[in-house]
Amino acid sequence: MLSSLTRLLELGREKKIFCPENPFMIQLMIVSTLVNYQTTAKLRHRVLQQIDISVSEAIQPDIEDILPNLKRKIIRALSC
Repeated sequence: MLSSLTRLLELGREKKIFCPENPFMIQLMIVSTLVNYQTTAKLRHRVLQQIDISVSEAIQPDIEDILPNLKRKIIRALSC
C-alpha cells in the first residue's frame, strides 16, 4: 500500500497537483481513521445512548460519510 501511495503522490507532484508530502504520514491518516472508526464502535454507541435522539441522529458517523470526508481532507492537505 505504501509503495502504491508513494507512486500516486509522486505522479501528483510531477503534474503539479500535489505538494511534497511524506507518504507514510498520508497512510497513517487513512489507516488511523479506519482503525479508530472500527475500534470505537461500542464507545460511540454508548455515547449516543446518553444524548437526545435528534442530536444522536445528526452526529452518528457512518463509514460512507467518513470516507468522502477523509478523501476531501487529504486532497486539500496535498494540494498546492
